[in-house]
Amino acid sequence: MLFSKIHTRILTWIGMAAVVTCHFGLVQAQEQNSVGKLGFGFQHRLWGYSGGDDNIGASVRYWAKPDLAVQFTGYYESDEIDDSDYEMEIWSGAASILYAPIIRKHSRMLLMLEVGYGEASYEGGGGQPSGGAGGVDDIIGGVEDTIGDIPGIGAMITDFLGAGAQAPALGGAPGDQSAWSIFPSVGAEFYLPGLPEMGFSWQIGYRFVSLEHDDSDIDEDLSSVTALIGVYYYF
Repeated sequence: MLFSKIHTRILTWIGMAAVVTCHFGLVQAQEQNSVGKLGFGFQHRLWGYSGGDDNIGASVRYWAKPDLAVQFTGYYESDEIDDSDYEMEIWSGAASILYAPIIRKHSRMLLMLEVGYGEASYEGGGGQPSGGAGGVDDIIGGVEDTIGDIPGIGAMITDFLGAGAQAPALGGAPGDQSAWSIFPSVGAEFYLPGLPEMGFSWQIGYRFVSLEHDDSDIDEDLSSVTALIGVYYYF
């Protein structure tokens, strides 16, 4: 089911790119010239790990040479359960080096190595809602054991901390979590004829994650196929 979801989203992106390409196909071709320019945009990250989801981060990319670039991407999200003292804040950042072994008039092949770090912090516990008895379980409709059973919250931890972070228990305030990741990937960046300042990219690779639970001695080593889709405006 998850791979079907990711497959559908990738096909949607490909379809959108094809429509835009056809639209600009009649415009006279122009040489792409992103070297020495700063590109600002976003990265759409798709996990292949069971139980994961996807998320979007702000990203900047700078081509110092025609075949060499650096990239920085940041993700942030917070959540709070209504009528409860429970709060969660998650952030992560990644720095990347990109090398283009093949350069065409409107595209580049990309080889990328990304190193990332993320943290999740929690405040409060399950507690009692201000609206009456019954606890958080009643608020969310009979959730049994973990925050991860609430749609969106478990996926947030998984996305930001590396496809395998453990969801906190409802019974009390969980310990914080942190993770390092390394992500080698291959892909391409291309520019549409008539729109040379816009860069569209895709990458796919294998992400390795080392997850640490601050309140215990348990560490986890995780890995997952991961895809990135990005859009940048160079100025």
